[in-house]
Amino acid sequence: PSDRFQVQYKNSGLEIERSGYFTGYDSEVQPGIGNSIASSVAAFLAPIFPSTLAILNQTTGARNEIPWDDLRDSNDLDLLLDGLLASRASDVGSSFGGKGGCPSR
Repeated sequence: PSDRFQVQYKNSGLEIERSGYFTGYDSEVQPGIGNSIASSVAAFLAPIFPSTLAILNQTTGARNEIPWDDLRDSNDLDLLLDGLLASRASDVGSSFGGKGGCPSR
C-alpha cells in the first residue's frame, strides 16, 4: 500500500493489532445473553429512529422516502445494502482516498 493509505489508515484508528488472533472466546458463555441484550437495545432505540428512510437519486436529484417496514418485510433492504457495500471505496469519499465526498443537504 502507498504511504498515503498508511497515514489515513493510522489516523482513522484502524491499525491491525500485532498480537495475533483473538484468543478470548469462551465456549461456555451462552450466546443468548448477548442476543437478549441486543434485542433490548433495539427495542429501546427503535422509537428514536425516523419511520422512513430518505433516499437521494444522485442522477436526477430526486428525494424519495421509503417506510422502514416496507424495507424490513421485503428484500429491498438487502438489495440497498448490497449496492452500498459494492460501491468502490474511492468513490465514497476523500477519507478513503477518493475525490468524492458527502453530498450537501
